[in-house]
Formats: sequence, structure tokens, C-alpha cells
Amino acid sequence: MQIVQGEKDRTFFETLKEDCSTEIKKSKFLPKDLWETYSAFSNTNGGTIYLGIKENSPKNIILGVENPRKVIDDFIVTCRNPSKVNYDNSNEENITLINIDGKTILQIDIEEAPLSKKPVFCGGNIENSFIRKGSADLKMTNDELRATFRNAKPDMDSLSAPNTSLDDLDSPTINRYRKKFNQQYPNRFESLSDTDFLIRIGAIYLQKNNTYAIKRGTLLFLGKYQSIKKVYPHFHLDYFNRISGQDPPPFASRRFLRVHSFF
Repeated sequence: MQIVQGEKDRTFFETLKEDCSTEIKKSKFLPKDLWETYSAFSNTNGGTIYLGIKENSPKNIILGVENPRKVIDDFIVTCRNPSKVNYDNSNEENITLINIDGKTILQIDIEEAPLSKKPVFCGGNIENSFIRKGSADLKMTNDELRATFRNAKPDMDSLSAPNTSLDDLDSPTINRYRKKFNQQYPNRFESLSDTDFLIRIGAIYLQKNNTYAIKRGTLLFLGKYQSIKKVYPHFHLDYFNRISGQDPPPFASRRFLRVHSFF
């Protein structure tokens, strides 16, 4: 855990407001309603929970948490209890203790869960699946639950492509895809490397032997032409979108016109 100390942090916390990725809770202990937010952040785009701050006008009140180590331990143990939450999304590296004038604020960063683990729900009841909209944790509708299950269902595209590596992916195509992605989801993953970006959207994953597995759908969408042909010998392009001055046109400029959903 990281211990952060400094007077400059007080202003930040006194003016902090809840939004789609920020939740403030005044509890000095681990609050029961934290798990709705845990579910919502896990099912949406991730976010940060701050414990020990009371929303107030014109300035929030810094209350701090009592016995931070116990609160952290309770959080981690509860995350591993399937009767409380169905997916352990805890990571002690994502927990920060911030000391303000002798009072400790607990910052818990919740990452978005992998597609295959959604929906994340609490209380052992799938109806307690939440998503984040604005500053609110809202129960998923039946349509949203069905869509989540449909997207998480394994299919051929989600299986790893045999005998492939990151070298089989086409960098210019990835760059083009990322530009389209950033237009649709601004400020989401722009700071990540290409490898970390592909992991976060579920296009590749790290195996136990520390090599990266490339999903079949990823290879078809972002792979080099010859690499695709090795796995799919009968593969052919519908058409190339030529770039002026280059002949034959690079595979990087092929037919994909919209952001493909890996996640």
C-alpha cells in the first residue's frame, strides 16, 4: 500500500464530487452499500471508492476511517467470499492510504472486470448486478443482463489462435483501431501501451508461461495477412481500401469501418 501525505491533498478531497468513476462514502468502517458500487464499477468502466469523506457544502468533511488495516482486510476477505460477491476484483496494489492531518482516507481503485466474469453481482443473487450511470449505481435491467451474458459467452472468436504471438499483429492496423476506439470512448485507455490496451479490451491475455495468447477474433481483426492465412488457409479479404501512393495496399488499411467490440 502507498502512504500519501501532504496539505495539497486536503483541497482535492474537500472539493471532490461523485461521478461515473468516483464514489464517496463517509463510513469509518467497511460500509454495506460499498458492494453495489463494487458491482457497478466492475460491470462498467471501473472507478475509485473513497472511504472516510462526508459530502458537504461548500466543502466535504474529512472524517477518516478507523483501523484502516482491518477495513482493508475485511474488504479483501469479503471479495473472496462467493456468497458476498461472485468475482474477486480485489488487488491490494490498488488500495491507497492517504493521511490528512492524522485522519486516514482509504482509496480503493476498482478495475473493470473481464468480459468473461461479467456480470459481477453481490449477495449471491444475480439480480443484484449493478452498472454505473452518472453518480448512481443502478440495477441491471433484464435486457442489460441478457446482453452481458451474450457478450460473455465463449465462442470460436474467443479461443486462442494456435502458434501465434504479438509479432503476428499488425501495428498500423492497431493504431487505426485505437484512433476509432478513442473517438468512441475518449480518455479511456489512451495512456496505455498497445499491449496493455489489447489486454484491457480482452483481445489478448497473458498465459501462465508469461507469453501472450492471441484470440482468433483478434487475429482476424488485427493480424497480419500472412499470419491469418497460417491459421485460416482459406481466408481472403473482401476488399482493400487503398492508400494513395502505396501499391499493393497495406493490410493495415483493410475493410474495418467501425469499432469492433472485444469486451
